[in-house]
Amino acid sequence: MPVKEADPAAKSLDEAFAAGMAGPAKPREAAPPPEVDHEAPHGRDDDGQPIARYGLNKDGSVRRSAAGRKPKDEQARTVAVQPEAGATSVTALAPKDFSAELMDAGETIWFAGSMAAKVGPQIPILGRFIPGRKLAATMAVFDVERPRLAAALNLAAQHDARARKLAARLADGDAQWALTVMFMTAPFAGAAAAIWQGDKALAQRELPSLDELAKRNEAAMDRMLAKITTQMEAAQQAQAEEMQRQLAAATVAQNGQVVAGA
Repeated sequence: MPVKEADPAAKSLDEAFAAGMAGPAKPREAAPPPEVDHEAPHGRDDDGQPIARYGLNKDGSVRRSAAGRKPKDEQARTVAVQPEAGATSVTALAPKDFSAELMDAGETIWFAGSMAAKVGPQIPILGRFIPGRKLAATMAVFDVERPRLAAALNLAAQHDARARKLAARLADGDAQWALTVMFMTAPFAGAAAAIWQGDKALAQRELPSLDELAKRNEAAMDRMLAKITTQMEAAQQAQAEEMQRQLAAATVAQNGQVVAGA
């Protein structure tokens, strides 16, 4: 009986089966991992002793890694991120005019520097370290340029945070009271400096001589001592009167008790 020719699709199946049989063999099962020797993580030497590649810990166990910081080449590398072109991190400052306050502060600085230049060199011991003439000349230039200096700082305060902080500090300082204090203390500072210079400096300031000032102070001390003496005498008198009053009250109370008992 003649055999019918196989279907063409069956031939393709036969070719696929033959190609599968000719492929690689089935992979073997993975071998179990080697047993870990916790006492010798880096292995053992020929004598069976644990290899201490990085030394030992305090408890005697083998150190698994090197101690300390990692070498510079092994450390994580960081790169500073640069702002994009055209970007800016400057915060816009609200406009504020510090001109008037800065002029007042500049006047205070000028007056303080001028007083230091005038009186400073007359101070004993410390005066020789104060360059009076140079400081006075500097204050003269400062006073002339004060409006421009105030305007410059005011302009900078509109654009720079540090300049704004300085301008605000000078403006909030209320320079007027400081200026008043300087005016009030200036006569004493000048007179004290003249005293240490002598009678000639006192005469130039139309002040009494050293002897006269000393006599005035002695007279003031005598008046103070007399006042203290009077106060002490008055206190003693008041204490004596209080003691007499208490004694009289005790006597009356005692007499009253005796009469009541009779």
